[in-house]
Formats: sequence, C-alpha cells, structure tokens
Amino acid sequence: MALPEDIRIFPGHEYTIRTRSFCLSIDEDNHQLKTVLQEAKTMREKGLLTVPGSLKTEKQTNVFLRCQEGAIIKALQSRAPEIKDDPLSIFKKLRSMMDVY
Repeated sequence: MALPEDIRIFPGHEYTIRTRSFCLSIDEDNHQLKTVLQEAKTMREKGLLTVPGSLKTEKQTNVFLRCQEGAIIKALQSRAPEIKDDPLSIFKKLRSMMDVY
C-alpha cells in the first residue's frame, strides 16, 4: 500500500471482470468501481486486455486493498456478524467468499 499510486500492476491472468464483479457485490455503492467494471466489460467484448492496471485504481475499487475501511467492514459484518473488524479477519473472509463466487 505504500508504493506509488502510478505503479502498474501486471497480473498473470485476465480476471479483471470476475474480481471487479465480486468487489461490487461487497461495495455496491462504489460508483468508480461500477465505471471501471463496465470499462473492463467493454474492453473484453472488443477482444482487448484489461491489464495492466494501476495501483491507484485498485486502492479505490478493490475490496481486498480496503479491509480497514468502515464500509467494507460493515458490508461483511452484515452478512457474517461474527467477523472481527480487524483487517486480517476481513481479508480472510473476503478471500473465502471470492473462492466460491
């Protein structure tokens, strides 16, 4: 998280739409996330890659990088009240949810 926001991210797989769709299922009111998800869908429909991406965009839209934010914690605790509000517990719950998404 301490890296410069202009860092480019080169994942090994094209899974932008799946990840952003999952993030939107948690962070339903994130308008920027809705925008970048639609952009990714449009790019894939045209046969274009959605990667690389920027750390700045990921910090604003990826719930895995926002485990300390109140909105993300609240969204998870509404589904699983037993979840502690520490970032590691939130991350683990997100990861387990993503595995079955």
